[in-house]
Amino acid sequence: MITEDEIVRDKAINSDGPEKKAASPVFWASIMLLSGTCTTLFAKVQFDISAKGLDTCNVGDDDEYNCKFQKPWFSVLEMKCAMALCAPIFYGLGWGRPDSQSDPRGHSPSAEALKAVWLPALLDLLNTVLGNIGLVWVSSSIYQMTRGSVVIFSAILSVQWLGKTLRSFH
Repeated sequence: MITEDEIVRDKAINSDGPEKKAASPVFWASIMLLSGTCTTLFAKVQFDISAKGLDTCNVGDDDEYNCKFQKPWFSVLEMKCAMALCAPIFYGLGWGRPDSQSDPRGHSPSAEALKAVWLPALLDLLNTVLGNIGLVWVSSSIYQMTRGSVVIFSAILSVQWLGKTLRSFH
């Protein structure tokens, strides 16, 4: 039986209207590659900045008050605040307004959807915190390769544990 959600999703995916011209997948892949690289490099630069502080850091070859800014939890806070700043832009440009023809229910999430999302969101936050803690001690290239391997391991685990068949578009 086809539900209303599936009908709305199919309309949104298969709409061929002239007002919805999709950007090239190469463009979006380039944006993702550039933003991921910049995020990693900016975090690494931030962790390597030294400044005079109030507490000693006991580094043998430096002044004992000249310490590196190795606070990965602060960079996670910066990242999450920057993501939250996207919401006013999203709604300010009118992208958050529901289109009555394609989705009569609007964009507000249901309680079931929030219950289904809280655990993955918490795990994503934990992943970000632990990744930034690791970035303090390893080079940015190793960090990027480790993050990229998540796709491969997700595919392997999907086949092994969930019994999914992967196709070329996965």
